Amino acid sequence: MKKVLAILAGLALLVMPGCSDDNGTALQKGWFWQTHKVAPPAPLGWGCIAASADGASLYAGGYETYLYASADTGQTWSSRNAGGIWRCLAASDDGRNVIGGFYYGPLLQSRDSGATWNELYVEGSNKFWSCAASSSDGTRLVAGQTQGGCIYTSEDGGTSWTRRDPTGTGCDEKYWSFVTSSDDGLTLSAGLEEGGVYTSTDGGDTWVERAHAGGDRNWAAGAASSDGMRLLIGAGNDYLYTTADGGNTWTLRDAAGSAAQWTGAAVSSDGLTMAASATGAGLFLSKDGGETWEKAATEIDSNDWTAVACSSDGSIVTGAINQGSIYVSKDRGASWTESNTGSFWTGITSSKDGKNLAVCALEDPIYTSSDGGTTWIRRSDSGERDWTCIAADADGSFLIAGTHGGYVYTSGDAGAAWTQVPSLAQDDWASVAMSGNGLGLAAGAAYTGTAEFYTSQDAGMTWTRANVGETADWADIGFSQDGSRIVAAGYSRGLFASSDSGATWRSIDPFGEIQAWNGVAISGDGMHVAVCAERDYIYTSTDGGKNWVKKRSHQARSRMWKGLTCSSDGTQLAAITYAGYVYISQDAGENWIRQVPGGTNQLWTSIAFSEDGKKLFATVHGGYVYEGEYRE
Repeated sequence: MKKVLAILAGLALLVMPGCSDDNGTALQKGWFWQTHKVAPPAPLGWGCIAASADGASLYAGGYETYLYASADTGQTWSSRNAGGIWRCLAASDDGRNVIGGFYYGPLLQSRDSGATWNELYVEGSNKFWSCAASSSDGTRLVAGQTQGGCIYTSEDGGTSWTRRDPTGTGCDEKYWSFVTSSDDGLTLSAGLEEGGVYTSTDGGDTWVERAHAGGDRNWAAGAASSDGMRLLIGAGNDYLYTTADGGNTWTLRDAAGSAAQWTGAAVSSDGLTMAASATGAGLFLSKDGGETWEKAATEIDSNDWTAVACSSDGSIVTGAINQGSIYVSKDRGASWTESNTGSFWTGITSSKDGKNLAVCALEDPIYTSSDGGTTWIRRSDSGERDWTCIAADADGSFLIAGTHGGYVYTSGDAGAAWTQVPSLAQDDWASVAMSGNGLGLAAGAAYTGTAEFYTSQDAGMTWTRANVGETADWADIGFSQDGSRIVAAGYSRGLFASSDSGATWRSIDPFGEIQAWNGVAISGDGMHVAVCAERDYIYTSTDGGKNWVKKRSHQARSRMWKGLTCSSDGTQLAAITYAGYVYISQDAGENWIRQVPGGTNQLWTSIAFSEDGKKLFATVHGGYVYEGEYRE
């Protein structure tokens, strides 16, 4: 259930210079960025967590989530890579080398702390990855599969892999649920769902079945000390088991006071600090190698813990709740802090002075700010809908927003109250726009809906279907200040322009080339136009779209462009890439600089300038709202 926020959302600031010289020294002028945590974290189906040895670098994933990465012990996060069902994660001690696996998908690897990822080729893999572990330096890796899969090991950081069969009876109908590794990657353990536990002391060449590990059970989680000798393992609807001698002898641990559905395990380097998560039971900690246990995080109103990780010394423990949040303790479980992984922001709009802002997200209400993003108000009247797009007039008092699988809504009081537009039917609305004077409105639907496009010239009182001659996935729409000039981007169907308030339309595709257009920016007078497309360049026009220039500078080269915006005079442009960065031009697109708000590449979704181009706002899908200010 979505958490309810008080009137003012919390704000976190991360101020960082936007420009630096070749040596990385901050310059005195340029773009400076702040991070706004506008809303509570979106609840997600977390399923796996990995941590560096010092607990500062964290990685988390789950059911139909992005991969999330944090470099500051969970204070801030960045969404990474494609979404899917993440089943396992493992990291080297320094947190730079990470591997992760999907439930039916590739095994992925990052060598730069999650900034970029590549797919690992594992010959014979069935792609149902379920568990992974890493040596301290990330050189030796081990990963297991379910749905009739094997164990695979690598001695060269994932370049090549060796198929392992710990049971000696073949991999058919095997469901591996956990693997562990010592720091040197030689001492391994692996557990089966509805099977036994196996250990290896030679990197997986030979294996021994540990019959005393409670026998054949529904093993679900496991973790090991740095030497691999102390193990903590748990089974579904069962108990925890520990060993201090590599699996020769085992002790049943009734941590929860009864059988529980154990889901995760973590062990410190010396094997004394242990943590275990269970759905329906809670999170449990031991500081004496499993001899005694106590329930942790009892102040958190949920017992559905699905994953846990800890630092090498056991002082930092990170746990995750199913359809909830990630929590971090920096004092061995004495106190816990909810980690804000962000929201699924889809749109942002700004008044011309950059003070009145509105942002929208999936499964959230709309939030507004009247002080340039310092404080935010949760607009409950807007409802928790799948908001996809939002736009405002020049002073930010009149707003329009669209939803996926729903309706278009307007607000005449800066977002306090919202009214459904009665003449626009339920649809998959993909884009909305508004002229500066608030009279011209537009709304475009996606291909998953009707793919229709509508305009209004009386502030939304009446609407007319735009006769552009095409249905399209209307990705973006731009208005001039007075509403007379309109430019609409139809994804893979063309660019269309009107100079008579939408009465007539013409095709304006640059050089007659129809691309996957998804971004439009238009100056106040409607003459300066900039457009972008996926896997293509940015194009600009100074005559309303009659003639175009393809921008071929190094930074503005062909990329996966997601959207762009411009200042009122059209001379300053800003563009975003879907899984990348923010790019800014202060000379109408001739030269560009790359900006890195948040310190890393992110999944950008929308961007908006103030009228003078001195303030810039951008949103991340699975992240935060960023504010940039240009300082002379």
